[in-house]
Amino acid sequence: MKRWEKRTEANSLKELFMQNMGVNSLSEINEWVIKEREGSYRIDKLSEAAALARKFKDQPVTIVGDYDADGATSTSILLLGLKEYGFTNVSYKIPLRFTEGFGINDRIVDEIENGLIITCDNGIAGIEAIKKAKEKGLTVIVLDHHEAVVGDSGENIYPPADIIIDPSAIPESADFTGYCGAGLCYRFVLELLSDTPGFDRKAARQKYSGLAALGTIGDVMTLHEENYAIVRAGLSSMILPGVSTNGLYALLNEAGCVKSPTAKDIAFSIVPALNALSRLKDDGSKDQIELLTFQGNAIEAKGLAQKAMQVNEKRKQLKKDLEESAEKMIKEKKYLSLFPLILLIPDAHEGIVGILAGSLAEKYKRPAIVFSEITENSQVLYKGSARGFGNYDVKKALDLRKELLVRYGGHTGAAGLTVSKANLKALAEELYKDVDAYDKTTSEAEYYDLEIKASEIAETIRDMARFEPYGEGNPSPVFRIKGFRPTEKYGEYRKEIGKAGIKLNGYGVDAISFSLRSKLNGVPETAEI
Repeated sequence: MKRWEKRTEANSLKELFMQNMGVNSLSEINEWVIKEREGSYRIDKLSEAAALARKFKDQPVTIVGDYDADGATSTSILLLGLKEYGFTNVSYKIPLRFTEGFGINDRIVDEIENGLIITCDNGIAGIEAIKKAKEKGLTVIVLDHHEAVVGDSGENIYPPADIIIDPSAIPESADFTGYCGAGLCYRFVLELLSDTPGFDRKAARQKYSGLAALGTIGDVMTLHEENYAIVRAGLSSMILPGVSTNGLYALLNEAGCVKSPTAKDIAFSIVPALNALSRLKDDGSKDQIELLTFQGNAIEAKGLAQKAMQVNEKRKQLKKDLEESAEKMIKEKKYLSLFPLILLIPDAHEGIVGILAGSLAEKYKRPAIVFSEITENSQVLYKGSARGFGNYDVKKALDLRKELLVRYGGHTGAAGLTVSKANLKALAEELYKDVDAYDKTTSEAEYYDLEIKASEIAETIRDMARFEPYGEGNPSPVFRIKGFRPTEKYGEYRKEIGKAGIKLNGYGVDAISFSLRSKLNGVPETAEI
């Protein structure tokens, strides 16, 4: 039986919030908000990058982005910002998700004849492609948040770009290092526009913070310092008609998120719909960018948003089918004795394996890697997505086995990788050796943050709004509730839900579980729980 453990020393929501944020007072949080509002978080070379970009106002500028939510919002912020400044020849290119993979590549560089390239949410690892761009005489600005390539001697290796802005790769280059690509593009565009006559920083923040917040939430960045301020501002501005783009507003409306959305609403409703467009189609990033930057009439905007929601429903069905296959494999082959959990599902859709890996990691409380089979240059390869859990560092685990991989990339919590058919078994055996370094206590207990009485639930829910947004770095609190007593409504105390769920009627609030019905068999209907 699972044991309950209190994982914090906090005794109130306020204490828990400050503990999560690593501060001693709420005034420190206010300072974050003020610094973001004023633009006083230091990012080295930001003004130089904006100045260099302005020189290409009447020349070709190509944005090279990425196909996830962060890459799509990054690209959209740059497109809108450059055009607002008055750039006359702006275009974008996104690598094909399945046939090319992450980051700027030779094919993209070959298609750009002259002018300026701005990479966003990628570029720091594009050493060879950017070298080729420079040899062609192109100017290159890198806006990225990924870690640098590490050489054999442990040194960072950087691409030969004209300017690199990447606080995660260049030590001491910024006051805050937790930005996603969209956060950096947001700061770049505000710096770019600050040169315009009558620049209104407040209006510019309203216009672009919604997209920056979406990217920050979508890339699961820690909501501390400037990220916290950006997301807090963006959640308010993205629902303002005429401030948010018509496309983004329509998507929020279709998802039922136009009234006081939370970070959780965005993470579970908007981000999956946006990502679905590229998960199910090699060049689906075009649909993402069209939707996020659309400023046409409301009817057309609604059509684009409905398409995203429909594609997401298809994605959900594919995920459900894939989960059934995975669960069957896990049960038959006893994979749960191994760390991490590694599955090969040859016919799995490439765009869904990452979602499945994340679901399995959460369900079984261990890192998970799911592979599908692809053919590349007449060679059978296994392409996978990895998700971490607990103290397991996915990127570090792969760094130690890079000689077995065709290619890989990612960060602590998630990564993509490709391995040859001949090396898959050897890779798995190597990764299984990590079990001794894995903190298995994360899967042995049920943790909670605060204990409250059932009579305090409604008041607690109201108080929680003060400390939004919740997300990475400020997780939504887990409460242990005592003293819940079912009450009679319409002649019944409880109601069965689905195959194993149950709803207990209560005074003011109800209790719902989708899996605990069997545990309540034999418990009196009016018993205090």
